[in-house]
Amino acid sequence: MNGRTVFFVLTFFCLSSIGFAQKKDSVFLINGSIIIGELKGLSYGKIEIDGDGIGIVKIKYNKVRTIQTKSNLYKLSTTRKELLFGVIESSDTSGMILFRSDKGVKHLRLEDISSLAYYGKRWNTKLTGIVGLGYSYTKSSDIGRMNFNTSEKYFSRKFEAILDASMIVTKESTKTYRERENLDISCNFLLDNSWYASTVAGYQRNIQLGLLRRFREGGGVGYRLIQNHKNAANISSGFVVNQEKNFSGVSTNNIEWLLTGNYHFFSFNKPEISFSTTQSMFTSLTQKGRIRFDGELNVTWVIITDFSFNLNFYHNYDRKSPGTNQARTDFGYLAGINYKF
Repeated sequence: MNGRTVFFVLTFFCLSSIGFAQKKDSVFLINGSIIIGELKGLSYGKIEIDGDGIGIVKIKYNKVRTIQTKSNLYKLSTTRKELLFGVIESSDTSGMILFRSDKGVKHLRLEDISSLAYYGKRWNTKLTGIVGLGYSYTKSSDIGRMNFNTSEKYFSRKFEAILDASMIVTKESTKTYRERENLDISCNFLLDNSWYASTVAGYQRNIQLGLLRRFREGGGVGYRLIQNHKNAANISSGFVVNQEKNFSGVSTNNIEWLLTGNYHFFSFNKPEISFSTTQSMFTSLTQKGRIRFDGELNVTWVIITDFSFNLNFYHNYDRKSPGTNQARTDFGYLAGINYKF
């Protein structure tokens, strides 16, 4: 065997070894099939994997026998509110996995996993979110309305940051103006599997209520009430300080007690529809008799992978509106297309 032949033989074996050494994840189905690729996670009863040659596939957990991962770390939450970080190993028992973390190896049923997320070393692997856009126009009134919304979440072992923002821009025949704006940022520090400390900051604008701008800062504590593959609910309470200015140029400062509740329900049967709502009550400690309510209700219908149709209902109530002779209530609905990333 000459030198050239030896070179090609060694090269072949090296390339073969690299190919076999590539780390792939596997989802083993009850029917005997195996999907190989990169496991993205599990949420609301569906396992998501980027399959080799077939793209993103979502599978109901009750169709899966077990899972094996080779490369990535995962953040896992159970329906019993346990929080674990580690890797997934296959189980000989159908419907179960072995999860290896710094707390040892734990046998888990797939139905007991409320969420599973890829936990990488780079910051962008810990970021998830949606962005949506909608537009409506009527010729008779010559009024167009564009609405934008986004919700983003960044998480690490004991910390998560959530950003929610929305905007309505109205265009009439002679002018364009920002009708309604909301920006909420919350940073949660996990105390245990159920309790968390939270800091919040926000900005609001609402022409209907005569509010030119409101900045809000504060903090409190929260508790996770429900956490499973179909439902999630939590409640939080604390205190906030806000600085308001109305369209007449009058500025006020206010201290409020805040109580917020969140609920999310997801149906993974076709059609894939999710329902979520956030309701907040603000009771003033410095302006006697002032109570405010902010709330949203979202219905999302998945059209194709990563794209969904969204219908949003919102309402705002202020017993003592910041604007003179302004309405106390504002409500409406928005429709648009969301993209999940």
